[in-house]
This record gives sequence, structure tokens and C-alpha cells, in this order.
Amino acid sequence: MSELRIYSPEYYRALHDIERRHPWARAMRRLEITLIDRHLSPGRARTFDAGCGAGVFLAELTAVHPGVQPYGGDVSRHALRLAMQAGHGRLAELDVRQLPLADATFDLLLSNDVLQHLGQAGAAEALAEARRVLRPGGLLVIRTAARRGILWRRHRDTDDYCQWSRRAFKRLLVDSGFEPRFVARVNWLPGLLADLRGLFAARPVGDVGMELRADEPIWKERLLEVYWRWERRLLLWLRLRLPLGHNLVAVAKKPA
Repeated sequence: MSELRIYSPEYYRALHDIERRHPWARAMRRLEITLIDRHLSPGRARTFDAGCGAGVFLAELTAVHPGVQPYGGDVSRHALRLAMQAGHGRLAELDVRQLPLADATFDLLLSNDVLQHLGQAGAAEALAEARRVLRPGGLLVIRTAARRGILWRRHRDTDDYCQWSRRAFKRLLVDSGFEPRFVARVNWLPGLLADLRGLFAARPVGDVGMELRADEPIWKERLLEVYWRWERRLLLWLRLRLPLGHNLVAVAKKPA
């Protein structure tokens, strides 16, 4: 199975460090696990991470809910090698648009930072596969790229990178046969600051996600941790929907 050249072993090792150590990655996992707890009693839920990378999310989910039965798949053998070395669930090399899995197999399906790399048609195919392998009443949890706030007119989709507004992604979920329960922009303030810096940058094409480093200064890590804790409270307790943010987090159910 082929993969883009930029997704080298070094790329995945760096990404693995970011996923484990960066406050953004930790905050996103906490948000999604809280959403899972609100919409599903994980118990011994059969869980599939579609595009699991190095398996960091599965590892944290099973640490919080030891009864969860973790499975994962990714297009990259480099990422899967890291996941296997860490013992993160039962894993397979696969394409999320053609899952080699039986119908109605899983209670929970996760997919983080995958759909934006598939194009509009590929994203629809991946969602159709997610619906197929979920059991009736099963839960879908997704994080993907949001249409860029104040610079949205400067960013256009490409064949291998696309973004959605909150409304468009909710419509995509409905068209794919899901019942959306939560669709929200996240990373409002960091996204706004990145957009302001981007006002003076060249017009971007393709992947325009936030730049992250695993080794942020300790003061910055602490500040970001405080910010994302408050953002999570705004989203979950006050149920605010932020006007900007570089990411979308969505929770949807397959009809029972």
C-alpha cells in the first residue's frame, strides 16, 4: 500500500512525540474521551481507531477505560510499527475508505486528522465505511480540519487536503446516514493567532494546519494547558459554539 513520501519514518516519530507530549494533543484527547463518556458507556466497547497512527489515542482511552477492546488501522506501516512496539491494541495496515471488516462489528469508531487528507469524495467513502462497520446505535467520534476563520477565502481545498465549515460537516454526517450529536470548532484562540500571523504569509495551498513542536517552552505549555482547559469548559458546560478554530470535533450516532 503506497503512502505519500512526506510520511516517512522520521515524520511519524516526530508526530508520535507531538501526540504524546504537546498540550494541544493531550487536550484534544481529553475532550474526545469526555464526549465519548457523555454519549456512550464505554464498558467493554469494541473500539476501532480508523487512522490510528502510532496508537496514542487508543492507549489513553484504554488507560481511562481498561475494559475497552481496542483495534486500530492505518495506511502507514511506519506508524503501525510504532504502535505495535508500544502494544497499542490489535492493528492492521488498511485504507479507511475500504475497511476489511465485517458489518456491524464495533460500538465506537474514532478517526482523528484523517478525513481532510482524503478529499471530499474520499471523506464521504470513509464515512460510509464507518457507518457500515458500526453496530446500530454505535458512536462515531471525529476530529478534522475546519474551514480557516478570518483567512478562509485564502485557503482552497486540494485533492489531498480539504476543510469544512461546521454547517457543511454536519450536513456531510447527515448525508452519510449519521445523527450528529455534537459538532464544534475547537482551538479558537491558537487558530486566531495563527491566522493573524498568516495575514503576512504567502497564499497557502493544501495542508494548512497549525505548526506544532513537541518541545514547547515550559511556560508556553502551561499557558496552553490553562487555555484548553477553559475552552473545554466553554464547549461542554456552557455549550458555546466558537466562531473560529482550526479543527472540528464531531460526535454522531448510527441510528439504532
